[in-house]
Amino acid sequence: MYLPKVATAVLALRQAATIVLPSAYCSPQCPSCKTEITNFDGATTSCVANSSFITNCGACQQCIMTYNVENGRTEASTQMEVVMINIINLCDNTTVAPQVSALQSQASRISRMGVMLASATLSVSATITTSTQAAITTGVEFWKTVDSSDPSFQSVLATATWAAEFSSWKAAASASTSSSSTPTSSSTTIPLPTAEPTPPLNTSWIAGPVIGSVLGLCTVIVVIFFTRRRHMQALALMNPPTISITKEFNDGESTHSQPSKPQLHSDCTEAKELENSEVLMPAELPALEPVGSELNNTPPRDQDHDNYAHLSKTPEYSKMIADSILIGRRPLRTRPEDRVNAYNHHALAPWLAETGILTPLYFHRRAQEIQPFNMARWITPPAVAKHMLRRPTVVLDFTPGHLQTILRAAAISRYGAPENIYLIEEDLENIAAELGDLGDVPAEGFFVRVSNCSLKDADDGNQKPLYTIYDALVKVISSKRAVHSLLDLQSESDTVDHKIFFFPYFACLDKLSEWRCFIYRGEIVAISQTRFYQNHHAGVRDEALRELVRQARRLWGEIAPAFEIESAILDLYADVREVGFEVKLIEMNPWGAHLGTGSLLFHWIDDADILEPEVPTGRTVLRLVQAKGAGSGPVKYLPKAMVNEIGHGSIIEDELKVLRRRGLEWMLDPKETHRLMSLPVPGKMSSEITVTRAEALGRLRREYGVEAEIDSEGGAEQGSEREMKLHARFKRMQRVFVAEEGLEEETLKEYVELLS
Repeated sequence: MYLPKVATAVLALRQAATIVLPSAYCSPQCPSCKTEITNFDGATTSCVANSSFITNCGACQQCIMTYNVENGRTEASTQMEVVMINIINLCDNTTVAPQVSALQSQASRISRMGVMLASATLSVSATITTSTQAAITTGVEFWKTVDSSDPSFQSVLATATWAAEFSSWKAAASASTSSSSTPTSSSTTIPLPTAEPTPPLNTSWIAGPVIGSVLGLCTVIVVIFFTRRRHMQALALMNPPTISITKEFNDGESTHSQPSKPQLHSDCTEAKELENSEVLMPAELPALEPVGSELNNTPPRDQDHDNYAHLSKTPEYSKMIADSILIGRRPLRTRPEDRVNAYNHHALAPWLAETGILTPLYFHRRAQEIQPFNMARWITPPAVAKHMLRRPTVVLDFTPGHLQTILRAAAISRYGAPENIYLIEEDLENIAAELGDLGDVPAEGFFVRVSNCSLKDADDGNQKPLYTIYDALVKVISSKRAVHSLLDLQSESDTVDHKIFFFPYFACLDKLSEWRCFIYRGEIVAISQTRFYQNHHAGVRDEALRELVRQARRLWGEIAPAFEIESAILDLYADVREVGFEVKLIEMNPWGAHLGTGSLLFHWIDDADILEPEVPTGRTVLRLVQAKGAGSGPVKYLPKAMVNEIGHGSIIEDELKVLRRRGLEWMLDPKETHRLMSLPVPGKMSSEITVTRAEALGRLRREYGVEAEIDSEGGAEQGSEREMKLHARFKRMQRVFVAEEGLEEETLKEYVELLS
């Protein structure tokens, strides 16, 4: 591998500065070589022809090789030979490669010479006695085998301590040959030349390059190992293997037994409302008055990316297993600018090109889309009744005549104001008597709603139990949501939705056990904690949450055949803290941001790849708010006003962004406003057309002779009957559009006249 080789070379160069070589034989070559190694710069100046690096380090190498020939090799001296070979090879594969090869060839020949010398048994005693004859005879055989003209031998001879002795022997051998005389024994003592003591080689310079190279190689291997493992883990998350999981819950198809009565609340004996336990939710079933919160600066659907690849890499998701369930525990977000609970996002309506945005025809089309999700139209199939959390004990049908009386009572009493009840008391008592009887009223009382919507805005969100039909009627006229929905029934051709439902009142239901299930094209793509503005319970396990998803899938699989719809939103109840809990259905809601159903911990645009995937994924993303810390105090309930503001920060800007992406911003042009607002609405006269709840309720009061009031909910501007009513949000969007487009003064004047 290239990287370990480079690391080894660099570490060898760093350690070379501390090389200690024999000063007697290797100076000044090796000290100069150390200097060149320290300043090594590759092919710039070091690895060029006849450079000081090659010259000095080549001489140093030859000196070390000669030293080993003279004194015999040791393990340390042999390692120094190897290190010098590696240092000179730093210039291999460069323009001076031939010179490097020559140096290495020279070193190889010197090394072979050392082997030859070591194999001979030349005996040279301290003195030459009369026995010199025998000694020389033994050595003659070796010296005669050496080619003294060999360049390697000459380089060794130039610095060897035994050079003088060799020369004497060579001369004596020549003289003996020429005279053909036989040597005689002599007792003369001839002292041998004494070699200068040579200090031992210091091997400390070897440790640095060797150990450093090993450490560098180990570092590279460790980095490669962990990088590859991380890559394999990422692939495993994106393509989870099919594994067998031991299930804590009995959810097998063949072993699932009929459920007994679900334990959905504690054994309370007194049915009373928990303090501040019912907070008004911003969006449930349809309300034609848009009050929602939606977008921010995140682009909606035009970003090209995998539907769930980014989720598997996000730290908030704790685990994904073979059943394709992603669990996300999210921090509590309660600010207006937070990206949660988008609803009433009108710019996403698919029919805008035909109706315009927030026009009378738009709201007519919207009401048609919502109608199949009115309770009276989906609650009757047996499969649905089987899974209901609480089935209605009593369902009362009212006639068109009753409807008119109820609407009149709402207008005259100003929505059931206590000081005006006496004005309509008799009318409501007569209707109650005509509607029938409630039978045996349970001690806990009833929870009441109409087909189109619940009554959660009545009496400032008071959801106390009711015990009589009269009290139920007072509750109905106290809810502006209900009164507005009843106004729409006047133009309906059937009376399917002319119903009031009475459910057993469960005082002890856990509000944090309510969940919203998002079904898109037949698949459950997401589930969210309903109370997105509160921390969830501590100790909720992932296994229980996955069981919640599995039960929700089975529930939808059983009730879906009863309807001709592919996409819907279910409100479910499941106390996941209990062992053996069961998922129950609370109600069904229409699909889509433009139809008023809140997205809770998701966002209709930011999370479009989750809620509306391009292709089926088979995955479900579940989100809940993480539990509070042990020392963070009790959960606080937010007031209605604060809940309604969460996520409401930049709705106008985001609506405009969506219109521009869809190429529909033209409908905000003031020149188009009159045409779009004048589009005919089927089944209604122009005098009956309204665009907001406030306008519709104001018209109802005027119809019964009650002075119109400025509704606190805002809405359309109030004025004479001949003036065109524009939705408040439409006006705000149009003002921003005109400012951004920089329309000319003439167009601005037309705009001002239109909105005055």
